[in-house]
Formats: sequence, structure tokens, C-alpha cells
Amino acid sequence: SRLINLIWACRDVAMLEFFMDHLWLNNDGWILIFYTGKDALSPAVENAKLNSNIKLIKSRPDFNMIIPNIIFGIETGKGVPEAAVPSEKLQVRGMIARKVWELESEGLLEDEIIEEL
Repeated sequence: SRLINLIWACRDVAMLEFFMDHLWLNNDGWILIFYTGKDALSPAVENAKLNSNIKLIKSRPDFNMIIPNIIFGIETGKGVPEAAVPSEKLQVRGMIARKVWELESEGLLEDEIIEEL
């Protein structure tokens, strides 16, 4: 099977925000975004998709270092993108735990929480 890794350098905040809002790619490859602009990034962009195969780096890319490291990481299994992406089961557990905590903080009883879930 093949992996597609994306390395993108961008200096326009608006373009980066648009990309992050509309991004839908699978988790099979790395998406490395190098922000080279001078304007500050919004917290929403900086923290977007942190638990994923998407990495936002605020510097210029060094292709002589990046490309061999991506190849090495994938070939050895030590730097595979799926290791950075929580499993679907783990994501669902987290969602349920947050919902239970939210319902408990509202004062619901155990039976009521089970009904809500």
C-alpha cells in the first residue's frame, strides 16, 4: 500500500485558516504544514487537529532533513502517522467520559445518566 504525505509551506494566515477549516484527508500519511508568515495565528488554528497526523510547524521547512526522516520513520515503523492518531475506540471512550462528567456535574443520578447516553 502507498502513503501520501503532504508537506506544505504557507505564509498567508487566511489561506491556512481556510485549509484547516476544510481539511478532510485520511490518516494514512503525514500532513506537515510550515507556517512562514509574520502574522500571529489564532489559537483555533494553532490547536487544531493536535491529536492527529497533522503537524503545524512555525518555521521554514528543511527538506533535506524532513523527507529522509519521513521515509525512515515509515520504513522502520517508528514514525508512522497512525501512531499519532487515537483509535476510533479510544475517541469514543473519551467522548462518553466527557459526556458522563458533564451530566454528573449537572447533578444527574446514575440511572438518569444511563438514559441520557
